[in-house]
Amino acid sequence: MSQQLLFEEEQRFTQAWLWIPLIAFAVLHAGLILWALPLASVSLVTTAVWGGVILFLYFARLMTSIFPDRLVLHYFLLFVRKEILLEDIERAEVVRYRPLLDYGGWGIHYSMRFRRWAYNVSGNKGVILYLKDGRSLLIGSQRAEAFIAAIERGRWVL
Repeated sequence: MSQQLLFEEEQRFTQAWLWIPLIAFAVLHAGLILWALPLASVSLVTTAVWGGVILFLYFARLMTSIFPDRLVLHYFLLFVRKEILLEDIERAEVVRYRPLLDYGGWGIHYSMRFRRWAYNVSGNKGVILYLKDGRSLLIGSQRAEAFIAAIERGRWVL
């Protein structure tokens, strides 16, 4: 297996619509804890849960790497790692999609409508990989054209 890296992209949850309410809720919650210290034991549990959610979203990321022989998806903090051999890819295409309507949001989702898995973190642009066995999957990418170009380069390196 060759280790020459042809493409790499790291995506994080950076959506303002996600972070603004989370941070606002955390500040409001902290204020309520200080105001109602007698209920602090219950509040500490909810604080820990929300703190965990915020930390998870802050550190979670989707890494996409393309080597001459394979594509590797690694969803950090979800401990998901998927490898696809480039020789198993029939074709790939750049798409714009609606994360909430088409796939139920961001993360790892299965669309009954399209009958494919989606791996995404942010944005509405990605690459659909059509595999030789008839399956397909969507991978979110802010650099979709470079993603596909790396797949094509990888096929020529072998």
